[in-house]
Amino acid sequence: TYTFICDNCGCVFDKLVFERGIIYNLYVTPQECPKCSSFHTMPKDDGFFDRSDYEKIWLEEDEYRNRRKNKCQKQ
Repeated sequence: TYTFICDNCGCVFDKLVFERGIIYNLYVTPQECPKCSSFHTMPKDDGFFDRSDYEKIWLEEDEYRNRRKNKCQKQ
C-alpha cells in the first residue's frame, strides 16, 4: 500500500499497488485520484520518488490518453 498525493487537488489517499503497477520495477504507476479523477499523482513523501520524474510520466500518460481518446472519437 502506498500513500499518494494528487498534484491537481492535493488529495492524499492510500492505494494498494500490485507488481504490474510498477513502471520499470522502479516507479509506482500514478493512480487515479478519488476526488478529481486526475492521474497526476505520485507516492507521498518517502524521499525516493522525485517530482520531476513523475512530471515526465504524467506528460507521457497525458499524451497516451489523448491519442487513445482521439482514436476512439474517430471511430
